Amino acid sequence: MIRVLIVDDDPDILDVVRMELQENPDWKIETAQSAADAIRQSTATCFDVIISDYVMPRMNGAQLLSAFREKGCTAFIIIYSGRMDEEQELMMRTLGANAILQRRGDPDVEFSALKKYIRTIESGKREQEPKNTGI
Repeated sequence: MIRVLIVDDDPDILDVVRMELQENPDWKIETAQSAADAIRQSTATCFDVIISDYVMPRMNGAQLLSAFREKGCTAFIIIYSGRMDEEQELMMRTLGANAILQRRGDPDVEFSALKKYIRTIESGKREQEPKNTGI
């Protein structure tokens, strides 16, 4: 089971991304409508993938990413945002973002990219699980 947290202050974006990703029954999808909620949820649950917006009130994606990494979060973090310039992207990579995906193009292409990232994490997690040798 892959645990995914989607963080965005726009409830419509949360719903659309959640619906798109929950088609895979092996992925448990949770949402947070603020960075503070995301931090609270990550304290109780270990997420494999975190998909976060950059522009959010009170705590932006950079601050959230820093908070996750400072507390030792090893989740694969994808910044999925509609408004970021090159300098902000560079900062996000420096802070530990694993991937950055702009919300400017074709939603089908964007969702395909998100799913590809998650499937990659899922494959890596399966490879790390102990194998039952039948002995």
